[in-house]
Parts: sequence; C-alpha cells; structure tokens
Amino acid sequence: MKTPMLSRRYVSTSLKISSDMIKVGKVQHPRPFEERMKDYRGTYKCSTCNKSHFSVVGYWELTEDQDPNMIEKIIGQEFSDQKISSRYEYYNRSMKTKILNRIDQLLTTEQKTVTPKTNQSPSNEDC
Repeated sequence: MKTPMLSRRYVSTSLKISSDMIKVGKVQHPRPFEERMKDYRGTYKCSTCNKSHFSVVGYWELTEDQDPNMIEKIIGQEFSDQKISSRYEYYNRSMKTKILNRIDQLLTTEQKTVTPKTNQSPSNEDC
C-alpha cells in the first residue's frame, strides 16, 4: 500500500495499518471466502487513490473439526510479542513466514492442539 489505511474505513479512531504489517484473519463457517474478500476490498482502500491495496498470502480450507478461533488464539499467544496492538490481529510483516509455517503446522501435524468443534462441551443426554 502506498499510504497507511485505517483498519475500519471511515472510523478515525481505528488502527492505522501499513505495508509493514500482516493480518491473520479468518472466515467463520459457513461464510464463503469470496464474501469475506468483498469486505476486505471495501475496508482496505487507500485514502489517496481509493483503490484496494492488499493481497492474500495464504488460504486454508478447514475441516469441520478444525476451529479457526482456536488457531487464531494460538497464533495470537505464540506471536504476542510481534502483535502491533493487543486488540488486533495485525503482526509485524517480518513474521509472515513464521506465522504461515505455524498455521500449516497446526493444521497438519498438531491437530491435537486445535480443539475440534465437535468436542466443545459434553452432552447431558448421557447422564
């Protein structure tokens, strides 16, 4: 991006983001990825030229057993010292490769770390 942009367009108090940052976002099931991209195109527009200046560097299809909230939480905890602000999911761009690798690892070799949605709470029917 040529100039910093607001993380929430037209909200002057929102975080100013720049090309020195990456965002780790998620799409909640069953919302389509393409629909979320439309949101991003509307949000991340340059205040100078009114064009979108963002790119998607990674995209994963999750199974129903993989919880995107838990993955986001683990990334937030493990890379907390690289967060731009504790309230947001923006990180220093220098961590891009490490964060992408960690997401891959969580989704392949460490699925036990990611709490499956199907096991969130025990059922009372068996009592």
